[in-house]
Amino acid sequence: GIVASRSVENRPLQNRTVLALHFIPCSARMPAFLLIATTFFKGREFVAVSLLYAFGLALGIAASWVASKADATPPQPFVSEIPPLRFPRAQAVLKQLNYYLKSFIIKMITTLLAVSVIVWLMRSFSPSFEFLPEERISESLLAKLGGAISFIFRPMGIDSWQMSVAAICGLVAKEGIVSALALLYPAGIAGEFSARSMLAFLVFIAYYTPCAIALSASVNEVKGRLCAFYAVFSFLAALLLGYFTYFAASVIELAGTLNAALAVVTATALVFAVSHVSNKIKRGKSDDNICCGCSRKTCQANCRAGRSLHRGEKAPSKQGRKSKRQTHEQRYNVRKRGLN
Repeated sequence: GIVASRSVENRPLQNRTVLALHFIPCSARMPAFLLIATTFFKGREFVAVSLLYAFGLALGIAASWVASKADATPPQPFVSEIPPLRFPRAQAVLKQLNYYLKSFIIKMITTLLAVSVIVWLMRSFSPSFEFLPEERISESLLAKLGGAISFIFRPMGIDSWQMSVAAICGLVAKEGIVSALALLYPAGIAGEFSARSMLAFLVFIAYYTPCAIALSASVNEVKGRLCAFYAVFSFLAALLLGYFTYFAASVIELAGTLNAALAVVTATALVFAVSHVSNKIKRGKSDDNICCGCSRKTCQANCRAGRSLHRGEKAPSKQGRKSKRQTHEQRYNVRKRGLN
């Protein structure tokens, strides 16, 4: 996706596209999603993973919109040639599916093998290069590295250097998260952490900095400093989202299961609905199909006579709104008498 952004000729728009793609989870994160979801959210794996992708898409659009507000460059029309649409043949679809599936499996196996070898070597040796047995793994190079950054996951309820190492391996390749967890937790991660902690960690790994291959592609498409800013920004944003997810899950759990969350969502939706309706009323929506002309855009309402009352007129001010409405009612009455 990042390489495909070079087809966008507008440079600021291309930069915003690359920023949005940083927050959309790639297929390489799917093994980590499935591992955590099947362990802690049994029966709701599909819902959990689908929400991660949907929220990532919304997050990318929001980040791109915020970046567009900070950009002083005037907007330019986007023109792209689209080939004529044709219904694909089943043979071509199966051929493409087979190609991409084989490439994904080969890439995943090679990446997992490389990460597994590196993790095994670092967990087997101490900083003085002494071979350590399984009981002394906490003295290894890997434990020292993970323990140095484990503090950033404590607000998520995770105080484990193993999870920090898994996140570091994800910076090399997202498939490395599963490989690291399999090596560092031979018995599995079930029972090691709470469900809300794993939900926060799942949100973090879904939106944090892309892997090294994606970053190298970003450097080729955007400037190096801008790419570094995007990487740091996505990491910090994912970290804050993880903190917020853990806090929200804790509040919901303390408030009493899902009913409290449903009540909050319903109340929020009700407030937004009432606010939206009140704004529409304040703007002077037409009553009884009589156009008042207070909309900012050109009035498109039609009276009962089948004609627009003031198409093309400018929106009246607040002081003249009442007199404008009276004028429209008089015109409506005159037209109605003429039709009768």
